[in-house]
Amino acid sequence: MTVSKNQFYSLENIANWQLKGDEKIKLPILQRSFVWKPNQIETVWDSILRGYPIGAFLLAETTDSTFELLDGQQRSTSISLGFFSPWEENSAKFFDNKNKDYGHIPTVWIDLNPEKVSNTNKYLIRVLTRSHPWGYQAKNNSSTLSVSDRKKALDIFKNAGRNVKYTELKNIDVFPFDANLPIPLVFLLKYIYGNQDASSSKEKLINQIAAIKMNNQKESLYEDFIASNAFDDFIDEISKNLTSYSIPAIVLNSSLIKVANSKEKEDPTLFVRLNSQGTPLNGEELIYSIYKAEFPKSKKLVESISADFIQPSRLLSFVNRLVWSDLNQNNYPNSFSVNQFRDRLNNLDFLKRLEDFIGSDSDSIANKVFKKSFDILLSENEIKLPIILVKSLINDYPEIFFFYLNWIYIHYYNIEPESFSEIKKGFFYLTLFTLDKNKLPKEIWGESSKLYFWTFQNLKKLTYSNYLFITMPKISDLQVVYKMVIEKKVRWNEFYPSKEEYLKLFDNALEEKGFDEGEKSEIYKNQWNHLANQLAWNRNVLIYCQRDYFNKNFQEFNSLEVLSDTNRPWDYDHIYPSSWVYQQQNVNPQIRDWHNMNANLRAISLEENRSDGNREDPKLKAESLKASDFFIIDDKEYWTKIENRIYDEQSAMYLMSAFVTRTINFYKEIYFFIVEKSL
Repeated sequence: MTVSKNQFYSLENIANWQLKGDEKIKLPILQRSFVWKPNQIETVWDSILRGYPIGAFLLAETTDSTFELLDGQQRSTSISLGFFSPWEENSAKFFDNKNKDYGHIPTVWIDLNPEKVSNTNKYLIRVLTRSHPWGYQAKNNSSTLSVSDRKKALDIFKNAGRNVKYTELKNIDVFPFDANLPIPLVFLLKYIYGNQDASSSKEKLINQIAAIKMNNQKESLYEDFIASNAFDDFIDEISKNLTSYSIPAIVLNSSLIKVANSKEKEDPTLFVRLNSQGTPLNGEELIYSIYKAEFPKSKKLVESISADFIQPSRLLSFVNRLVWSDLNQNNYPNSFSVNQFRDRLNNLDFLKRLEDFIGSDSDSIANKVFKKSFDILLSENEIKLPIILVKSLINDYPEIFFFYLNWIYIHYYNIEPESFSEIKKGFFYLTLFTLDKNKLPKEIWGESSKLYFWTFQNLKKLTYSNYLFITMPKISDLQVVYKMVIEKKVRWNEFYPSKEEYLKLFDNALEEKGFDEGEKSEIYKNQWNHLANQLAWNRNVLIYCQRDYFNKNFQEFNSLEVLSDTNRPWDYDHIYPSSWVYQQQNVNPQIRDWHNMNANLRAISLEENRSDGNREDPKLKAESLKASDFFIIDDKEYWTKIENRIYDEQSAMYLMSAFVTRTINFYKEIYFFIVEKSL
């Protein structure tokens, strides 16, 4: 394979691709969002500071003598973050345009004199994000800080006059908590790359540290260490590696990637072969390459849809399959392999329809379909679903969302705003109560031709014809079944209704279908297992039931288009403390079964979760001023009776009553939304 001569880029060159919007290097729109976790960024910088190679970039030469980055965006972004300084105005052109929130771009720090480092790293690199502005554990940088350490960090931030919600803290107002003498990595890099003499550089560094006003109690410690020989040794060691550090880039010549007799189109064959021969192009970059080759004007599609939480490869897969289904009389389209996609591009009808569907601007059919799909789910009529929940449902149930997209594509011009609420309920119903989330869409694909598919009555009829999702039992019938948990002290793995109870829960439709007893028993058991497990373990249930709390407390995260932060800004707090169960003896077996279920959890802001080591008792939690955000009145009364760790049977029954009542309350919330509001 002929390529142009390999090029080498310094760290500063690479950082400027994004910080200054280097016009020579283009980061493609269809590259995936920045999704690396903080510990991965820390590992990249630890490798760089040690002089280790981090792999080559892959660039493609374009017709205007610029280069497009095909592989390596995550590494280049990690490098850019290391050079990013929020204390300097306009220091991040690309990030600012992408994130539109300059004050919450992640920052990278380094500890000058660490007291502890993880076993795999030599240097203590710290990455701070909006949801974790205090950083992560030094010894285990994939683990969050303890609740007590987060509280201490927040107290320090607020004592410095920053009295706002922690998610509103700017990146210039925070610093790593689990570190000894942390400074922004950009300060160290500028110190090393600067041309000043050592004494003036040290003075400038000390002044920079003092100016950002971190923990004032340590100012003298910084000065003493920077003046020491230990600091000089630290700098010398890093400088030897950094001053000569460069990263190679393989540059593909433009003549290799052009289709004959075409000024615009590129040949995807090259990218397919690169992928098959081991060059590190993953599926997303490969799909991007093929799309860019065949549809030069499609680069703005993903950006215009403004849904960074959906992986671009998945989004484009939805687009391909929607068009293929339309071309084939609304038959179900399986996912395409790369080779299948290339073969189908030879189908002129498919190619033409795909071009029309993608379009070239924000008014394209594809953009309209995605926009309406989000508008419906986020509509505020009757009940407002948190955007956090909508994003979770779309990512957890992609095939159901794809079915929903196809329905919107078919009926786009006939969907009235008055039907948004009904559609939203139907989508929520399918995501929660589908037995096989991948099989169902294929089985019911033809139903997408029905304009009134999402009505509760229509969905109820479907449950009787395929048994791939469950009918919703009456609340009173479910209460009867859950009573056995308390009255008979049934363990979770033995918690099954009787045959008579099955008939009440899921109607008696099976009795009329000619199934033998074994088949009926298996269907009923599958339906019960799914219902009970969804209520017990699906955190989307908890988020829905605390929807008002999420809508009120996480507005800054309620956006479809945000720079990805890899951690949620809330905890799932155990109401009955896990420290009273985990690795403890003499724990009631039912309590051990249930203590990690939704029934014993509440989602709570990291800022509000002030309990020390998860030991605050349920009574205090239930009686707190904001208890209404987490409890419904008839389960609250049980929690208020539990003040200490439980050893006796009577108290255990109070707790089990709290668990059961809370579970039924979850179901009531869902039932009222989906069923009663639909009748």
